[in-house]
Amino acid sequence: MFILKLILRNATRHKLRTALTVLGLTIAVLAYGLLHTVVDAWYAGAAAASNARLVTRNAISLVFPLTLAY
Repeated sequence: MFILKLILRNATRHKLRTALTVLGLTIAVLAYGLLHTVVDAWYAGAAAASNARLVTRNAISLVFPLTLAY
């Protein structure tokens, strides 16, 4: 119980530092969750695709489209 009282007393001593720390932790947890969701969605699209699908790309760059003959 003494440790909890000590933690609360020191946290309220510097309110700006405490608020910025809590804000930083909140942003970090939300960013991790968002990135994890994006990665899961990326792999879900690949898992749902057909096994017979063939992916081709231009040898020069990803920006240049392939011709319709390919």
